[in-house]
Amino acid sequence: DAGFDLTVCDNGSAMTEAIAASLFVGPVSSESGYGIGLYHAARYAQAAGYRLELAENRVGRVCFRLTLEAASRV
Repeated sequence: DAGFDLTVCDNGSAMTEAIAASLFVGPVSSESGYGIGLYHAARYAQAAGYRLELAENRVGRVCFRLTLEAASRV
């Protein structure tokens, strides 16, 4: 009833603001790919009532958060 929150972080490089702003909108070019996995993960999460977001974006701490608020539960 209290919702759900999962945060995953790594100690990699921060993304540029342009890449961060486009992350879940469509494919995004990066050094190691096109961000298509994040795009699809965000769409699947949304379809299930969750939200995937970039929670933190700084050198040494890049975090993604998956949340399901109690009001969103089916």
